[in-house]
Amino acid sequence: MKTIKWTLMFIMAMPFLSSTMVQAASVQTMQSCQGLIDFLHVKLKASTDRYSSGDIKAVSQGLNVYNTFIQRDVVTPGLLKYSKGDKAQAQSLQDQVDAFRASIVKNYSVRFPENKLYMDFVVALNNCTKDAAPRGDELETLKASMMKMVELIKAS
Repeated sequence: MKTIKWTLMFIMAMPFLSSTMVQAASVQTMQSCQGLIDFLHVKLKASTDRYSSGDIKAVSQGLNVYNTFIQRDVVTPGLLKYSKGDKAQAQSLQDQVDAFRASIVKNYSVRFPENKLYMDFVVALNNCTKDAAPRGDELETLKASMMKMVELIKAS
């Protein structure tokens, strides 16, 4: 219960995060976050008997927004910087990132075989936002998604 309270407190504080946090986020860290998001999508698709389609849609929407933000603001620019602007090399690096993300999904699937959400997922997602969090409407959509996840977990 304490974890839920602290998570909710951080989710509410997310709008006050500095925009410099995006610059501090590494591609390596954020590809792990994208792997978590990919895994959560797999879990949600497999949990239609447990959660309503509206709840799944609400959670998925925030995850999609956050994934797009991570790719657009952290991963793509980071790979281009690392490759010194060489787009072919950046694409090759993106392929490696995608393969790593797939391995993260497999690892989570072994650890959490049940088709339901756990507080561990919200905490891990919350930890990702400590490194890079969107702003404005994107942030609000992500917050709503995380709050919906907490609500679904509490109801289980």
